[in-house]
Formats: sequence, structure tokens, C-alpha cells
Amino acid sequence: MNCLILVNMKYNMKSINLYWLVLMVTLIAFGCQKEYIEITEPGEEEVISANDTLARLIHNVVLKDGSIDNFIDKCSGFSIKFPYEVEINDQVFTINSDADINKLKYDYYEYHDDIEIIFPITIILHDYTEIILNDEDELEELREQFDELEDDDIECVDFIFPIELMTYNITFQKHENVVVKNDSELYNLFDDLEDDIIIEMLYPIQLLFYNEDTIRVNNNTELKEMISVLSDGCDEDDVIEFNEEDYPFAELLTSNAWIVSLYSDASDKTSAFMGYTFVFYPNYTLKAEHSQESIPGEWKLYIEELENIIEIEFDTDDESLDWLNEDWEIIEAGSQGVKLIAQGDEEDRNKNLYFSRLE
Repeated sequence: MNCLILVNMKYNMKSINLYWLVLMVTLIAFGCQKEYIEITEPGEEEVISANDTLARLIHNVVLKDGSIDNFIDKCSGFSIKFPYEVEINDQVFTINSDADINKLKYDYYEYHDDIEIIFPITIILHDYTEIILNDEDELEELREQFDELEDDDIECVDFIFPIELMTYNITFQKHENVVVKNDSELYNLFDDLEDDIIIEMLYPIQLLFYNEDTIRVNNNTELKEMISVLSDGCDEDDVIEFNEEDYPFAELLTSNAWIVSLYSDASDKTSAFMGYTFVFYPNYTLKAEHSQESIPGEWKLYIEELENIIEIEFDTDDESLDWLNEDWEIIEAGSQGVKLIAQGDEEDRNKNLYFSRLE
């Protein structure tokens, strides 16, 4: 601002009242100054700085998880950017999502060593850096690099976005309100965190546990405790070697809700399960939902005489659910359904059960 003081000195300087001159200069000087706003930093317990344990935990939660497509690229250190194509048994598949990867795994598991990736592809690393690979040799070279690195990402818990936070620059006394919309944005914020920057999370926020439970978090202490506890709350199981006998039955069953599309013993009794929905949980509990009623149960997988068996157990007076209380041999499994058989009440008859994926 340009401030001019015009003093009409028509006659002698002594005729000016010194008092009023000083007052005018003082008022104008204050009017020319920029407005100063004092930034009040949040308390120490409310902020996250670069060297805090919580900053490291958040950083590891939002690392890019490369294990989702291990069935295709055989490495947890990176993932292939959508879309891309693979060839199996002379058939080309376009991969546009995680769901496409899982469908391929469930339906073509026996071809786990015969998947051909169609190059070029773009690879996304843990830090969200992207690299273009032109052939299998470049892919294998990258795999070898990551085989020697420690896997720091925490997969059992995720943030639910958006998350609002404040950043404070201690040196320049500046603050900024930031809305973070995804993992990569939160990763970049904490990965580039400098010593003179502190972050205040605007609570409450929510975390998503691996079994789809959500958890409300109200402060830094709770967030640190939750991530620390939940980081070991599941088996990350980043498999890169696949064997015929290791079909992911548990992963398939817990990936979706199911309905009974066939049940027969001495006769077809499928209609008895009309309106029932079945949900298998990773902690080996089971729930049958019908007419706003939820009936709990349990399940487990085991191998007997080289056969894959699923045991289902409902503690209920519901006759139709009691029919399911068996040790079922898994005959077929795929993204759309699971076919099971068990010994029937009559020696020459089997029970047949088919769970279809609920669309």
C-alpha cells in the first residue's frame, strides 16, 4: 500500500501543531501495515511429525499392496496397472479390476504356471511410482530385486476416505486444510513429510478391518493402538508359488454371499432354502440370513484322504439348516459356485449341495 502524507506547509513549519502531526503519522503507519494473524499450533498430543511412530504406521498402511495380482505376476512388491491382457490356454482375458483377477484365479487355478502376460505393461511400485516393462525378462529382473526387500506394508487394516487434516509449517507459521481422497495421496503426504511440518488429523476417522468391520477412531493415541494391534490381526499370506492342492477355497467362500441353488437327498429339497443367504467369514464363523433372522454357525476346511472337506455346523432347530450339518467333500469350485457332496441317510444315496454366488 502506498501511503502519502500531504502536509500543506503554506507558511512557517512552526505553525503546525506537533501533537497532531505525530498522531497522524502514527495512525497512517499502522494503517499501512499488513494484517498479522497468529497461528496457534495444536498441542503435542494432537499432532504427527516426521519422526513419530504413528507417521511410520500410517505410511506402511497406505503403501501400495502388490499382492492382489500375485496369481498373475508372482510378486508382492508391485502390481500391474489396469487394464492389461493375459493369455491362458490360447484364450485372451482383459483384466480391468481386482474382481477380474480373482475370477481368473478361481476359474483357472490349474493354469497358474501357464499364464502369459501380454506386454508392454505398466507396473505400480509400493511408492506408487510407475514403470513400463516391455517383456518377460524385464519383469523377471524386477521380481529378483523385490525378492531381496522386506515387505513393510500393513494389509490387515485400511483407511476409509476421505480424511480431512491440517498441515502446519512451524518455520513460516503457515497452515493448510487438506482433504485426502485415497491411499496414494496420504502416502505422498507422509512420505514427503519434512521436520518443520506437523500434521493434525481432524477426527473422528474410520478404519476398515480385513473382515469388513469398521472401527471409529477419535484421536492419535487410539489410531496408533488400532493400527499396531490390527497390523497383526490377519494372515497376509502373500503367496507367490501356487500348487494344485492349494486351491483358495477359504478365500473364495469368504469373497461373497451365497445362496443354495441345489440341495437333494432322497429327493430335491432346494425349495426349502428359498430366501436364505449364507455368508462365510474369515474367522470361520458362518451366518444364514432369512426373513430378517440371522442364524449363526461355524465352518472349517480340512483334507482327508487327499479330498478337500468343508465342515458346516449350525446350532439350530431349523430343519433345513440342520440338513447342512455335514462334512462335505468339495467336488467343484469356481467364481460362480461351489459343488459339494456328502454321505446320504441311505447308503446308496449322496447328499448334493450347490452354493451359487449371490449377484
